[in-house]
Amino acid sequence: MKRNILRLFLAVPLLIGLIVLFTPKEKIPTADTPTLIPKPTTIRPSSDQVATVPLAASELQTASSHPLAVSFGENPAQATSEVKMLAEILQFYRMEFGSYPAGQENRDIMNALTGRNPDKLAIFPRQHPRLDVSGQLLDAWGHPFHFHPISSQYLEIRSLGPDGEIFTADDITTPPTR
Repeated sequence: MKRNILRLFLAVPLLIGLIVLFTPKEKIPTADTPTLIPKPTTIRPSSDQVATVPLAASELQTASSHPLAVSFGENPAQATSEVKMLAEILQFYRMEFGSYPAGQENRDIMNALTGRNPDKLAIFPRQHPRLDVSGQLLDAWGHPFHFHPISSQYLEIRSLGPDGEIFTADDITTPPTR
């Protein structure tokens, strides 16, 4: 009986040690780890704040657009960095409103950036040459950007690249694909 109790006292710490050893741990980011855009889970705009039509100019605040948004797409040589610029613009939106724009569709995101948001703040110019007639932001090759929530914490932005096909080697994403 005493031997069984002694074995039990030795087995329990061993089991706890094995559980701790084999429990998956959170990865610590390194220089090779893709950087994800954090997406807060608090303060979410309601579905009625997701726009389908841009606001009239008279309804917008008079503050100027974000400098990166104004210069977005001016230099064709920077086509591969446009996703990063767009991520920074969305990060600015998140800082202003506490969350990323509601919706997954390009035009929903762009409507929020062009003024259809709680403060009617046009972060992205409504008359930008990269916005098509339906309100979608186009990449350097004329294809709409894709926005994809990876989880409740991260948002992926994807340019289809020169071939215009999604999920091919020339796609440009944030975070970068491996």
